[in-house]
Amino acid sequence: MLNKFFIFIYDNGIYDQEVYKYYLNNAFIFDYYEQDMFKSSIGCSLIIDKDTDILLGIKPIVPAMVDDITTLINIIEYVHTLCLYNKINKKYKDSVTSEVLPMYYENLFVMENESKELQKFKADLDKAALNSNDEKDLIALKLSYKLLDERKNNDNFKKVNKKVKKLSKRNYY
Repeated sequence: MLNKFFIFIYDNGIYDQEVYKYYLNNAFIFDYYEQDMFKSSIGCSLIIDKDTDILLGIKPIVPAMVDDITTLINIIEYVHTLCLYNKINKKYKDSVTSEVLPMYYENLFVMENESKELQKFKADLDKAALNSNDEKDLIALKLSYKLLDERKNNDNFKKVNKKVKKLSKRNYY
């Protein structure tokens, strides 16, 4: 599954060697099917200096990649790490853009894989975002699908990131 993960991030222009190494070296990896207690912690835990609001680091909490679902989770959290990596040692400000790109690449991965199980998992993620009280999740979900509608095959991470920022400002701020 690591090969599938690597091929996806490489083919979609989201591979960055420095971020990839950071992700692998800092991730807390657990067995998704045997260690249920960690499922609620999946995500990127941010290490922020409380006095200065400086982002000191990112701790991805992810399952070992053993199937399409665990690979999808890793793609989502890798993209989160990618979005946040350049903000390390800078003042941290939460924004909707840090959620749009992971959701966008999540959608792409599901589209490229015809697994019913993966499609159901994705539908459950969308349902959770729709039922969320967090406006940021709702906006991010809407923008991720808008990006998908406007998608071009040669879009790389930088182009997509610029589109996200433009859409976020124009439509929601």
